[in-house]
This record gives sequence, C-alpha cells and structure tokens, in this order.
Amino acid sequence: MKKNILLVIILFSGINLFAQKAKYGHLNADSVLLKMPELQIADTKLKTVISELEAEIVEMNTNYETLVKTYNESESTWSDLIKQNKADEITSLSKRIEQFQISAQEEVTKSRTELYTPILEKFNKAVKDVATENDYKMIFDNGKGFLLYDDDEDDVTKLVEKKLGIN
Repeated sequence: MKKNILLVIILFSGINLFAQKAKYGHLNADSVLLKMPELQIADTKLKTVISELEAEIVEMNTNYETLVKTYNESESTWSDLIKQNKADEITSLSKRIEQFQISAQEEVTKSRTELYTPILEKFNKAVKDVATENDYKMIFDNGKGFLLYDDDEDDVTKLVEKKLGIN
C-alpha cells in the first residue's frame, strides 16, 4: 500500500513538474511582419511589377478599342478582303490580350512567391529561435483571434522583433 501511495505521489509530482515547465507564448504575427523592412521593399517591388503589367494591358485594350472603332466606322467602304483582314486582326489582338492577362496573373503569383517566401521563412525562424531560447512549448498568433485568453507576460512579440533586428 505504501508503495502505491509513493508511486501516486511520484506520478503527480512528475505531472505537476511537467505542467510547470510548459510555457506558452503569443504574438501578433501581422504586426511583426508589417514592421519588417523587407516586407515594405517586397511590397514596393510587387506593386511595380503589377503596375507595369497593368500598363501593358491598358495599352493593349486601347489598341483593341481603336481597331474596333476603325472597323465599325470604315467597314462599309472596305472590300470583303480588307474587312476579313481587319476582323482577323481584331480577333488576334483579343486572343493576345486574353493570353497576356493569364500570363500576367501567373507572373504576379510567381513574383509574390519569390518576394515573400524568404521573409516568411526568416519570420518563422525567428519565432522558432525565440521559442527554443526561451523554453516555450507553443507560441500562438493572437492577431487572428485564435486565443480566448492570454497573459501579457507571455507576449513574445518584442523578443521576435529583437531577433529580426526591428526596433
């Protein structure tokens, strides 16, 4: 009987020690990411890519509208061969615009991935390093509303910002 009581005491002591060692932290990931200078640089680069592509699409659409307007205004004076040639030109440009828009969307996605992936990897590494260095078992992102309760003493935002070199 004494052995059983001793075993129960040891088990509960062990569980209690484990529970005391478990540390949980939280931070607002969006808040930290927005402070990273790399994110602002990536945003600027992505906006430039998007602006260039949009300008090209606007130019292509302007050319298309001009061709259609010219066709509508002049078709009655053209021979069937010229009408067919102009109609083919309009159709061809329309197809090129559609293809360019698809390619532009792919380019934006590719650029976004290339620009933001290293930033997110750096952020994730900083969070992991802070957790490891400070014995946190879990760190939650409270910026998404996933926590019902948190204690400010467990806010690791400043530690992650420090790890990233953000003042």
